[in-house]
Amino acid sequence: MLSAFNLKTGTDFNDFKQDYAKFVSVVRDMELIVDAGPIGRRISDTPMDTAEAEHREYFHIMRFQDRAQLEKAYEHLLNNKETRNDKITHIRINRAVVDPTFICWQEDVD
Repeated sequence: MLSAFNLKTGTDFNDFKQDYAKFVSVVRDMELIVDAGPIGRRISDTPMDTAEAEHREYFHIMRFQDRAQLEKAYEHLLNNKETRNDKITHIRINRAVVDPTFICWQEDVD
């Protein structure tokens, strides 16, 4: 899943990265994801970036083992079954993020 987003004005990027790393660790331990990549920053001033309508500066990719794990993670999110650690970091991340978009895909296309 690709998540693209902006950060609210005044958000400390290093604090955000730490919260993100904690959240990834907790949801990985809960077996809700396989792993997640680092937070990247968009490079929009190159001809290789053709998403002119996209105005998000940051992104990251989360990997799921399969569709069942993806659905389990979404069910967890909907039912707010978060443990204290993942709830606190998820709330902190959500409070710092604006304009999020999420794109899911399957790599082993038949």
